[in-house]
Amino acid sequence: MIVSSVFRLGVKQRDGRVRVHELHEDSAGGAHGFDYKALPSADHQAVMLARVPRIEAALAEAEFLEALDSDGWKPLVHQTPAQFAARLRARYKDSSQIECAKLAKWILDHIDAGYFTDAQVRNAFGLNVTKWNAPKAKMSDLRAKYESLLSARGE
Repeated sequence: MIVSSVFRLGVKQRDGRVRVHELHEDSAGGAHGFDYKALPSADHQAVMLARVPRIEAALAEAEFLEALDSDGWKPLVHQTPAQFAARLRARYKDSSQIECAKLAKWILDHIDAGYFTDAQVRNAFGLNVTKWNAPKAKMSDLRAKYESLLSARGE
């Protein structure tokens, strides 16, 4: 989440525009700078504020992808658990073949490790206890097949 945004105008250029430097700070202390040229009469505040949702979306997506690439788990900084779960559900739903199996393994491994509970994942998928059993069984099968592929060796 962006907690602070400021901009500074630089010197006027030959073509009449000014350099604008934006600095956005996120809740984890990260700094995100943007430089551009604009007319002095432009609404620099509006431009800066319009950029904030795009920065936040990019930070959340990067955090999501980093989590998927990790064996462990670290607390979320740029999104809520519900937002993460929605991303995970959408990614799983839209995945195909090997990515689906990889995600199934990731989900079940994280349940097994205690990072998530069955109930949390089930709720993210919008399923009740009874309806969760079939997708979880499919995930277990996909995980086994994926692990088999990972351990395969040529001659």
